[in-house]
Amino acid sequence: MIKLIIFDLDDTLVDHQAGAEAALKAVIDLMIRANYIPATYDSKPFVDAYHKKNHLLWGGFTAGRIAIDKLLEERFDYISDWFETDEKIKEELKKCYWDSYTANCPLTADWIPLLEELKNHLSLAICSNGAQEVQIRKLKSNNIMGFFDGLYFGTRQPECKPFENFFRGILDDFKLKSEDVLMVGDSLDNDIIPCSEMGMQVLLYKSDFPYEKIKESIMDMTGIRNVAI
Repeated sequence: MIKLIIFDLDDTLVDHQAGAEAALKAVIDLMIRANYIPATYDSKPFVDAYHKKNHLLWGGFTAGRIAIDKLLEERFDYISDWFETDEKIKEELKKCYWDSYTANCPLTADWIPLLEELKNHLSLAICSNGAQEVQIRKLKSNNIMGFFDGLYFGTRQPECKPFENFFRGILDDFKLKSEDVLMVGDSLDNDIIPCSEMGMQVLLYKSDFPYEKIKESIMDMTGIRNVAI
């Protein structure tokens, strides 16, 4: 019987991609206002290069070569170097990025009624790689933080997804066995495969899959039924 559902956050409960796109647009707008680039600036080369750099940095994080704080520092250094900014604007750039990002990561679906019902029957937790302060801002801005009994943020290897140590710590905190837990996430490598190998039940979230089907699957797997949600 399922006693705990672990939810991934980014691109499962909240739309990380939308936030990331909005944040980059805000950074480019800031660079225009600060006269680092003209209003006619073609941002595509920057955006493409940034995504490539970001992918490499996250690969380094998973491989244990870099912790989350260093990853974020290098990412902002990359942006500053690209636009050849002065040191004085660096903090404004960071604030611009994070304010826009956290304000533009809406829920991917109408999760709140489902979370309300699930909360009545079992424990809920968040498990996400990323900076704790940023992830909490997204939870609060979407008014869903209060639904969760545990928040777990991976910041360095092996205390991060997809490592068993990280997931095992959650099971220990809730004093549960693997078979008592359902993991819901969008990543095969970080969520589904490692949790399945540990014996948890798993559910892959896909943005192009109807939310009603996802909801029905969760209700079926937990044995909870409520026609009102």
